[in-house]
Amino acid sequence: MITDLQRGDFFQKGHRYRRKQIHKLYKGQEQSEISTPKAHPYIFIFTKESGSEYGTGHGWNKDKTAFFYTGEGQRGSMQLIKGNKALREHFLSGKAVYLFHYVEPGVVEFVDEVTYINHQLEIMWDSDGELREAIIFELERNSVIEEKAAQLDVSAYSTEQLRHMALGKEKKDKYL
Repeated sequence: MITDLQRGDFFQKGHRYRRKQIHKLYKGQEQSEISTPKAHPYIFIFTKESGSEYGTGHGWNKDKTAFFYTGEGQRGSMQLIKGNKALREHFLSGKAVYLFHYVEPGVVEFVDEVTYINHQLEIMWDSDGELREAIIFELERNSVIEEKAAQLDVSAYSTEQLRHMALGKEKKDKYL
């Protein structure tokens, strides 16, 4: 069943939406896998089972806490511009990232709100069959981040250390 989306509605996990309706309400790039509506504090990312023919791929780790998302760009090496840059910097811009998965043409299922953790470059084929550097984003479900934060004893850190941790200026493994 497809949920009829109204402005101000919260996306609900497992609910299906028409992508056109999302863009009708919030705007943003209708053809991109990363959509960045200018007038709203959201970034929408869309995945599908296919993607290898375009030099991209997406998937969960074993325990489904981290999602690995290949950035935008079908040809040549990917760059941290446009949607890729917006995704990497969403925390600084105050935008929430919503992950959707295509279940049929034009229909997406809301998976979860996610947060950028890290990215790396990997050598992959592009849509022309050429090798290139691709950006692989590591995204975590917000519930996982909240759980880790609850386990973190912040009393041992100064305000400055906590600020660096929040802004990602220190290695996260050092604290978790």
